Amino acid sequence: CESDMMLAAMRAEHAHELSAAKAESKAAHHAMAEMRVRHDAVGKTLKQLQAEHRILGEDHARLTLVVELQARASAEEETRNELDLRAQLDRARRGSGTASGSGAPSGSVTSRLREEILLAAQELSNKLPV
Repeated sequence: CESDMMLAAMRAEHAHELSAAKAESKAAHHAMAEMRVRHDAVGKTLKQLQAEHRILGEDHARLTLVVELQARASAEEETRNELDLRAQLDRARRGSGTASGSGAPSGSVTSRLREEILLAAQELSNKLPV
C-alpha cells in the first residue's frame, strides 16, 4: 500500500512537472512568435529607412548640382555685367574724348548729353572692382 501511495505521489509530481513544462513551452512559443513579428516589423522599418536614405542621398546630389549650376550661372552673369559696364565706360570715355574736339557750344544739347555720359562713366568706374 505504501508503494502504491509513493507511486501515486510520484505520478502526481510527474504530472505537475509535465504540466509546468508544457506551460513554459507554450509561453516560450508565444514569446518566439511575438519576437518574429517584432523582427519582421523592424526589418520592414529598416528597409523603409534605407529606401528613404537612398532617396535623400539622390535628392542631396541633385540639389548640390542645382546649387553649383546656379552659382556658375550667377558668376557668368556677374562677369557679363562687369564686361557690359566696362564697355559702357569705354564708350563713355571715347565719347568724352571726341566731345572736347567737337567745338560744340557749352550750352548745347549735345554738350549736356556728353557731360551726363561722362558723369555716368565716372560713377560706373567707381562701382567697378579694381
